[in-house]
Amino acid sequence: MTVLEVDRASALAVCLGARRSSGERGERVSVEVALLEPVAVGELLLVHAGTAIARASIAPHASPAAHARQERA
Repeated sequence: MTVLEVDRASALAVCLGARRSSGERGERVSVEVALLEPVAVGELLLVHAGTAIARASIAPHASPAAHARQERA
């Protein structure tokens, strides 16, 4: 989920959920972020049961040729 707003006093963040398979935009959800403080607007968080449990990152997609080179190394 992507952080849209942070309320440090309450350790809550408003996050935007993932897009649905239909392409419909995700919903805004309140997420408890005390385990990961500090968090910033724009960060990606892994959320379980309304609690942020890890920071997420999106790795750039490697081409199949790059993957084959890594396997040979």
